[in-house]
Amino acid sequence: MKHLIFLGFLLLMLTHVQSQQIYLDLGKTFSQFDYKNTEGEKLEGLLGSNQNNLGLGYRMSILKTGWHFLGGVSYQKYGAKGSDQSLGNYYEWDATLLGANVGIDYEFFKPEFNYSERYRFTLYLRGMAATEFLMQGTQIMNSQIYDLKKKEEFDQPFLFLRGSIGAKYYLSKVLSVYAQYMGGKSFLFFGNYSNKEQLRITTHSFNIGISICLTNKGG
Repeated sequence: MKHLIFLGFLLLMLTHVQSQQIYLDLGKTFSQFDYKNTEGEKLEGLLGSNQNNLGLGYRMSILKTGWHFLGGVSYQKYGAKGSDQSLGNYYEWDATLLGANVGIDYEFFKPEFNYSERYRFTLYLRGMAATEFLMQGTQIMNSQIYDLKKKEEFDQPFLFLRGSIGAKYYLSKVLSVYAQYMGGKSFLFFGNYSNKEQLRITTHSFNIGISICLTNKGG
């Protein structure tokens, strides 16, 4: 958690220099694991889990249009559990990851902040790419507990691509609140993954957040 606080402080310093808005959101992420062992066999019957997430970032208007550039950090928790009745095995994963995100979005019906437009809804579509690093995690197999930092499938960053749809409500020129759904999937970095354990994660997130305009120009 201290890593997130440090990155958040650094991000806030940067936003005062070059961004128009800062945002903070929190919510729930449903994660589903797709795991294959070294022989390429898929582990069937894994159940997903609902975990908390937290995001902090900046959003900058592109040439004063409805397009925006985004950058931020995220705190994510993923998990899964399952069993193999034929072998009598039980599995459970719990992982906490810290991510760095970049993306773009387009906001529809964006107000010009005349007095009559101060309170209104807008919609946006967003695409994001994220690199996430394992901070801590455990794997339980039957009665044994393992550190995920020592597991092959967690020894490198996860690359996520995500898409989102959201609605924003402007309370004033400075303050707005929003709600969004975001779906995504992790992909393996380039390399040879034959005869190696592989893990892909599919996520579905529902978040609410607050956005503050730093420039007071409605960016």
